[in-house]
Amino acid sequence: MEHRTSFPRRENVVRIAKALGVAVPHLTNAFVHEDLQRAPASLSITEASGRPNVVLLQIHRRVSTTTAAKVIALLSEDATEAA
Repeated sequence: MEHRTSFPRRENVVRIAKALGVAVPHLTNAFVHEDLQRAPASLSITEASGRPNVVLLQIHRRVSTTTAAKVIALLSEDATEAA
């Protein structure tokens, strides 16, 4: 069984931090650290059911801003989601 994690929206994090009497970065850094401890493989490619030549690509890896921008540019050029 696979467990997914979602994080609260920014406004809820602010409310939680205020209620706990801590700074927002204290909470968000804890979320990120905890998530990294349970992090899945840094790269996952899964075949999209019923969609030949289409895969779900998941990347969970720290990269430079430059590299992230290149990945985003490549993804924006791929019309698969629009199809």
